[in-house]
Amino acid sequence: MLDQLQLAIYQTAAGAAGGIAGLAKRLGRNPGSFFNRMSFQEGHTPNILDIHASILDTGDHRIIHALAHEFGYTLYPIGEFSDCSDVELISKITALGSARGKVDGRIFEALEDGIIRQHDARDIRELVNAAVKANMELLSRIDALAVAEDEGQTRSLRPVSANG
Repeated sequence: MLDQLQLAIYQTAAGAAGGIAGLAKRLGRNPGSFFNRMSFQEGHTPNILDIHASILDTGDHRIIHALAHEFGYTLYPIGEFSDCSDVELISKITALGSARGKVDGRIFEALEDGIIRQHDARDIRELVNAAVKANMELLSRIDALAVAEDEGQTRSLRPVSANG
């Protein structure tokens, strides 16, 4: 029986366009050997390069989520920002406040009858995840400003023109 990480690796490969054989061909791997590794046939395991290439090819991130979960972490996608306008920064700050307000509102709503049900917990988890993502996007924007300074550049907030 496969554990959660192994299952994620197998499902990523099997769900790729053309299945495991199609993925193997795109990655320049021997289809038979690649199948054995990605499906954990006895004595076979994928190497980190197989896994990395599979994620890049498929865009499927379930492997890294399974690995993070195994060690007690959660992953959130963030943008790559190299510049930031004052409007964009304010937008991220207000998005964070809005997301946090939705969490608080949903918890308040769930507690009105004194019972948090499974659907309440699912809703709250989804809203918390959105709030964490908003936090990470804000930090990414702030990091974009800080990195430029570390590189000896000066980068300040820039205004956004009326045209965008």
